[in-house]
Amino acid sequence: MKKLRALRSPYVLGAFGLTFLSLISSAFGNIDLSGVLENIYIQENRTDTLQFNFKQDIQFSGLESQSTVQGQAFFQRPKKLRIVKKIPIEQTTISDGKKMWIYTPSYKQVWEGKWEGWLKGVSLPKGLVPFGNFVEDLKNNFDLTLDKTTSTPVSLYILKAVPKENPAEFTLDFLISAENWMPIQTTYHSETATVVTTMTDMVINGPVDAKIFTFKSPKGTEVLKIN
Repeated sequence: MKKLRALRSPYVLGAFGLTFLSLISSAFGNIDLSGVLENIYIQENRTDTLQFNFKQDIQFSGLESQSTVQGQAFFQRPKKLRIVKKIPIEQTTISDGKKMWIYTPSYKQVWEGKWEGWLKGVSLPKGLVPFGNFVEDLKNNFDLTLDKTTSTPVSLYILKAVPKENPAEFTLDFLISAENWMPIQTTYHSETATVVTTMTDMVINGPVDAKIFTFKSPKGTEVLKIN
């Protein structure tokens, strides 16, 4: 009886209707900005763990040379993360949801601080990964437009984001795959640099060892405070 009462709820029926219409629209390739955001929102709320390999190509304005960063990223709701940069220099960023560590083995140093304090001080905008208030942050902080690039074999959409407060500061482009409504590439562009991040081998809701979100400083490591 409890299940029957839940199904009669207008909120549940409304959410089911939105989900159904969004999936039908995307199946026929007829989807607008609101439909893309709705599908990303649905996937975001279905995702408890997320992991992928990434490659960042960084081009600084006025320089011919290009820098490349490669590594792996792991996320778990609500605030746990582990980002391992392997190239050009090994560095690991870890959060257990309360504390943050940034460990560079070659320097024998670790920066340590509170998660919230670190998040407020991050220079790059929030929401680069669709995990935790991604759609809400986009709607609140950016003017959004949508371009569709291809329809076969999987539809790809470019979601363009321009900051509402300072449009000239930077732009963000998200290449969204309709296969799982996750970005497979992001492009951050400003006057000083263009950063193209490509995500591969993405695993959604796969098993993740809880131990990877903890950190203990190796003997001889210098501990520096972020906050």
